[in-house]
Amino acid sequence: MLIQRACAADREQNTDLNKKYILRISDNSLYDKRFRQYNLLKEVSNFKINCPKPIEFGQFKDKVYILLTYLDGKPAENEISKFTDIEQYKLGLEAGNILKIIHSYNLHIINRKYF
Repeated sequence: MLIQRACAADREQNTDLNKKYILRISDNSLYDKRFRQYNLLKEVSNFKINCPKPIEFGQFKDKVYILLTYLDGKPAENEISKFTDIEQYKLGLEAGNILKIIHSYNLHIINRKYF
């Protein structure tokens, strides 16, 4: 099943195994960027927050890939309006707390080239 919410330069594919995974496939020209993203995800996955966990990074022919665990759910921008103002506020606080956790660590590999 191809996931439609991929970055323009990538293909993200949900594997059909007992557990769900995301296989993020990019052009080899994005190797350095994807490698930095993989390492950042490895560091962030230690924070005990709900985010995709990196499984493997590699190359195959003219492509580079990242294999990640799959987080089931729906895009927040499509669902947030279904919540009350108080629930939306609580979700915002939770998101802020997650960002606080991430920013409290010295993530030496973050730089503008990641984005």
